[in-house]
Amino acid sequence: RDAPRRAETVRVEAAAMQAMFDEKADRLALELEKVEGERASFMARAEEAAVLEKHLAEIESMDGEREEALRGQMGKMEAMLGSAQEQMTSGSERLERKEREIAQLAEKNAGLVREVAEWKA
Repeated sequence: RDAPRRAETVRVEAAAMQAMFDEKADRLALELEKVEGERASFMARAEEAAVLEKHLAEIESMDGEREEALRGQMGKMEAMLGSAQEQMTSGSERLERKEREIAQLAEKNAGLVREVAEWKA
């Protein structure tokens, strides 16, 4: 006589346990969906970060190339300035020589003028 009642109790307990397991399974499924959504969001942000890092590296590379180009231009300009300074120094030296030559010629000319004046007198 007890067996049918016991069987019914076991069935009720089994149904209750099944309901609890189903509820837990549903909660875990929702939690899993939430975690997967967060993971997808994180992965998207990680991809964005990778793209930004790539762009930053490209910009830094371009900045390095620009810096090298500017250094090259500065070197050329410094060389041109040095050359111009050498030419100015050389020109100044030539000018000083010419001024001395002119002074010497002026002295000779003055001497010749005196000689001509003395010769005429």
